[in-house]
Amino acid sequence: MNLMKVNVPKSREDSDDIKISFAIIASTVILMIQFFILTTFNILDTSIGSKVQLMSKVFVAIILIYSFPVVLKRVKLQFFLVYYIAIFIFCLHFILFPENRMYMKELIFPFFFTCLPTFVYSMSLQNWNVFKQVLQKASVIVFILGLLLGIQITLGIASVGTYSMTFSYYMLFPTIIHLNELLDRYSFKSLMISLSSIFIILAIGSRGAFLCIAVFILLKLLRPNRELLFSKVRMFFFFSFVLVGLFIVFNLQKLLFTIQKILVDLGIQSRSISLFLKGEVSLSGREDIYQRVITEILQHPVLGIGLGGDRLAADGVYAHNIILEIVSNFGVIIGGVFIFILFFTIMKFLFVKELDIYNMIIIWVSIGLISLFVSGSYLTEIQFWVLMGLIVGYYLHGPELVKPNEVTEQTEI
Repeated sequence: MNLMKVNVPKSREDSDDIKISFAIIASTVILMIQFFILTTFNILDTSIGSKVQLMSKVFVAIILIYSFPVVLKRVKLQFFLVYYIAIFIFCLHFILFPENRMYMKELIFPFFFTCLPTFVYSMSLQNWNVFKQVLQKASVIVFILGLLLGIQITLGIASVGTYSMTFSYYMLFPTIIHLNELLDRYSFKSLMISLSSIFIILAIGSRGAFLCIAVFILLKLLRPNRELLFSKVRMFFFFSFVLVGLFIVFNLQKLLFTIQKILVDLGIQSRSISLFLKGEVSLSGREDIYQRVITEILQHPVLGIGLGGDRLAADGVYAHNIILEIVSNFGVIIGGVFIFILFFTIMKFLFVKELDIYNMIIIWVSIGLISLFVSGSYLTEIQFWVLMGLIVGYYLHGPELVKPNEVTEQTEI
């Protein structure tokens, strides 16, 4: 059994896409492995933990370097253009906003050495079907590690404190990937992985991940698999899923009370359930951050406060909202244009003819964009740049991105 074995390609292009796909998703898998090790052995704030984190960066770098020649061969011009524009903007802000330099220096590594490479690599993909296969294999690895860690936390062997936002967003990846499979093919494996991941997020994670899950399910149900129209069995399962979903919605409070009781019996106090049961919208202190950033935007509406300026305004904390962050970085006019282009482009994909294209985009909208409305920064969020790369790649290569990949029979996990 090889979790990362992908169909053996008959074409050189598919073989190269496998390499690129591994490079794109490597950081997600390796960061989950890192989190598993640090939490299991309780070495997060130790010298050994620092070495583990360094080794994780080294492994990701090796994988990126290994597939770099293939990427450069495909998008050489775009690679240099992207880095030229990014470096120019960064240097311009470094000069114009000297007060932000401390925070801009902290952004150099995550932005230029993880986010931008991910953007370019995603842009270079030529067959999203190959990428989808790699995502499915990688999601199983992340799920297994998350499940093992969840069991350890339940047994009291490991601890993440009251809750872990980081853990919940790691588990979001297998949740979305297998919800997509579940709503397309209704496999038992996808059902169990999805439910188990959601339960772990509910027990140990944060509420933000549920917003991502809810958006994905909504977008997925807007355009169900066409095969449903020709399969009575699949149509039955589809409508059963909808009915179960409606039952959960109308009985949510009772279900949450029941789950909370089970978790309390296991010694777990779910912060997410407690907040859901309060029936109030709690921003967990974000309102103060929002107010500070908005105040700075109102004082500097034309140019904004520059890259990293939101951190300066909020005492080292990012804006926790992608719209506020972009507007604060570039001002109301330029920032507004960027935001309009971003959301107009994504809206266009909601009406794209090819269902496989639609599915891939909504997967990464749910994983990489939705969370940025309540947490994270677009300057450091790798998944966001996967989404951006896929969007640009679509305009470079067109609908043939979902051409049937010329591969041998699929190897099961």
